[in-house]
Amino acid sequence: TNIASNPLLDENGVYNGTLSMVTDITEKKKLEELLEKSNKMARIGSWEYNILTQAHYWSPITREIFEEEDDLTPDLQASITNYKSGASRSSIANALEKAIKDGTPWDLELQIVTAKGKELWVRDIGEAEFINGKCIRLYGSFQDIDARKKAEIETLKVFEEKNIILESIGDAFFAIDKEWTVTYWNKEAEKMLLVPKNKILGNNLWDIFSDSIGSESYKKYHEAIETNEVINFEDYYAPLDKWFEISAYPSVTGLSVFLKDETDRKLSDMRLSALNLELTKHVNDLATSNRELEEFAYVASHDLQEPLRMVIGFLGQIEKKYKDVIDDKGKQYIHFAVDGAKRMRQIILDLLEFSRIGRTGDTEKHTDLNDLVQEVITLCQKQIKETKAIIRFKNLPSLVTNQTSLRQVFQNLISNAVKYHVKGKSPVINISAEERETHWQFAITDNGIGIEAEYFNKIFLIFQRLHNKDEYSGTGIGLAVCKKIIENLGGEIWLESEMNKGSTFYFTILKKQLET
Repeated sequence: TNIASNPLLDENGVYNGTLSMVTDITEKKKLEELLEKSNKMARIGSWEYNILTQAHYWSPITREIFEEEDDLTPDLQASITNYKSGASRSSIANALEKAIKDGTPWDLELQIVTAKGKELWVRDIGEAEFINGKCIRLYGSFQDIDARKKAEIETLKVFEEKNIILESIGDAFFAIDKEWTVTYWNKEAEKMLLVPKNKILGNNLWDIFSDSIGSESYKKYHEAIETNEVINFEDYYAPLDKWFEISAYPSVTGLSVFLKDETDRKLSDMRLSALNLELTKHVNDLATSNRELEEFAYVASHDLQEPLRMVIGFLGQIEKKYKDVIDDKGKQYIHFAVDGAKRMRQIILDLLEFSRIGRTGDTEKHTDLNDLVQEVITLCQKQIKETKAIIRFKNLPSLVTNQTSLRQVFQNLISNAVKYHVKGKSPVINISAEERETHWQFAITDNGIGIEAEYFNKIFLIFQRLHNKDEYSGTGIGLAVCKKIIENLGGEIWLESEMNKGSTFYFTILKKQLET
């Protein structure tokens, strides 16, 4: 309670008694205690400075904030030095000066340095009281906002770091809230979508891009928000004639969207796809043409043999029946005709053989190449004996391959190495193999007449000969057959050669899983 007493005096000033008034101030006290408690919880203290008497008052919470002793007598100038030097101290000094001069109030967030050297953020609120145009008193409050302020600074720092990252990436990026209002729009989005940041921030995305309503992007953005799942897709934006690769990331606040300009890649893919279709068509056309050509060669070579046999046969009959009538010149003509027909028949047989490569349907099987080369040497025994050829080989691999085709390759190359030897010099032929990561590489080296570099590619063409038929027999199809077989086996063939020193023919065979 609050008791107020006053003496009662008569008209002569004589004391007659006392008048007392008792007031119930329970509610007031409760409110004051609640206010003090709230201030304590909110860390809000008060202060007051009487300019006339220079008396300076700090509440207990203010002293607590500044970590000062209870017996400290505050001083205005000393109090200013409690603020951190720099911006905070300058700001409070200017605020005090303006308040004393014209009564301008202040509400500032500043840093102080406590008596124990601790830096704190405080909210400093102050006002001035004037009488007769003169400032007589300053008063206000302090609030400890250190935790909140540091959290704000940290949040701002994180936001700035995020902003730096989003502005430095090569992708366009923008963010929207649940109402489709654009909340972020980086510089790449400005460049890529040709919409300035100040024209779109705070606006509805679909008001700015009304031409995209109903588009793939419109549908996918809505789907991402509705399903709360990340969605990646591609979309074409006709007004800019651009393709974009888009990733939409939903969150509790809205949607974050990354865009990459994929126009060049997309156009390249489309061109590549068109080229692949065209190439596939050409390949199919070529395969059909090759198949028809092979069938024609097979049929033609097969059908041409019969009339040639008849020509050779009847020429033989003419020579036999009329040998006494025909003179030497006529016999020579018959010989030329028979020889030409025989060579023609051999060419047809070679052509038939060439057309059969890859069409025989022979199965692949384990083949010991040491045995296979020995078989070839046996087949070429007559030629080897006549030239006294020496053929060396050892440690050739065993592999899974088309035995018949590979035997033909070795036979052609070994036969050529023996045939094209230097006159008066025995052929020496070395056969070796070297294992590579995906292939076996073979080499057949001779000491023969050699081949000039300008013919390295020509000799693998069908019916290409470098020598006169009277000097070296043959139709010029052997190396073309070798090349076709090797390529069918997944390899390639080439050579190195020096004139009058010899040649080395190299070829590769693709490895198979069942090799030993």
